[in-house]
Amino acid sequence: MGKKGGGVRVKQIGGPKGGMNPAAMNPQKMMQEAMGDVFKNGMSKAMMMPQIPADRSVLQKWPLNRSCQNEPHDKWQVVWPTNLDSNKTTKEGRKVGKAIGVPKPTLSDVSEALQKIGIRHAIEPYKFLPRDPASKWDNFGRVRVELKTYLDDDDPDPIPVHPEISCKNDLYKILCREIPKLESRKVRLEVERRKALQEEEERLVEEMERLKEAKNNLSKKSAGSNKKKGKKKK
Repeated sequence: MGKKGGGVRVKQIGGPKGGMNPAAMNPQKMMQEAMGDVFKNGMSKAMMMPQIPADRSVLQKWPLNRSCQNEPHDKWQVVWPTNLDSNKTTKEGRKVGKAIGVPKPTLSDVSEALQKIGIRHAIEPYKFLPRDPASKWDNFGRVRVELKTYLDDDDPDPIPVHPEISCKNDLYKILCREIPKLESRKVRLEVERRKALQEEEERLVEEMERLKEAKNNLSKKSAGSNKKKGKKKK
């Protein structure tokens, strides 16, 4: 922050450029478009929403049938992509060993893996993990997962919905095992890899052009200097 011409100049640090106007958004329309891509295509682009509605509590359940939609989800377990991310620290929210974690899992990766193993869940695409500030702007959202079936609110012995999952840690391990197998993820990572290579090639070409231009300017300057010196000798 500094003064210039009597005014105050503020430099923005972090966060996306441009203002956010959640009140002007249509949450239902955004949810329809986002969830359509998640459940039909499983593509990460569905999570790339530029603006967030004022109500972050909106969600979409899977499967898209009436019994699941009417099912209460208050006892479903919360899973964040960060919990499985091998690139994150435990302080940021990683819940699995770095060796079995998945690099940069997306919300759609988690949802598609849960669909693959047949576990009911609900996506909350507008939530972000306070422990991981980056999730506020990049890869935000979380999933609520039904791990056990309760006969009633006071059921002391709920039934696990999956034979391999008796606790949340079991779920983490299965997700880390299944997410790398997803074809949509493989395609996305390959596209990202090619894009990164293309950007690097373009950067190198631009750098070579700058060096070439700088060399030519230096040669012209040197030739002009020698020409002036030759005139003085005469």
